Amino acid sequence: MTEASLKSDLVRILRHELRGSVVLRHEDKLTSGIPDISVTWRRMTVWLEAKFLNPSFYSKGIQTLTLKRLASAGHCFYVLYQKEGAKFTTNIIEPYSILENIIEGGEWTSDGINHYLIVDFLKDYTKQHNVHKI
Repeated sequence: MTEASLKSDLVRILRHELRGSVVLRHEDKLTSGIPDISVTWRRMTVWLEAKFLNPSFYSKGIQTLTLKRLASAGHCFYVLYQKEGAKFTTNIIEPYSILENIIEGGEWTSDGINHYLIVDFLKDYTKQHNVHKI
């Protein structure tokens, strides 16, 4: 299991489960700081940065800054797949609280590799935060 395979599986599931959405995977070796995935759905775009912590967290300073700026101007989250020994967890965490919440987990957390946690989060989040009701 690699970070790339986790992202591929996540994008495939998001496209399947969020009908009518536009899910894009952004990866550019020449540009630093852009989040991995954007999901535009219900007239809202949410940016996601997926990280596989095996076992530690690493993010370039420009990426952390960009994610915080995107969260301030719009909607952006880290998706953390964490491995400790044989145990896996999946967490969705705001960029502002990344360092505090890596250890204890955020509000949206699940045991195992759980891409459907992200689907459920996006369904709930876009419903609660969408100012343009469809």
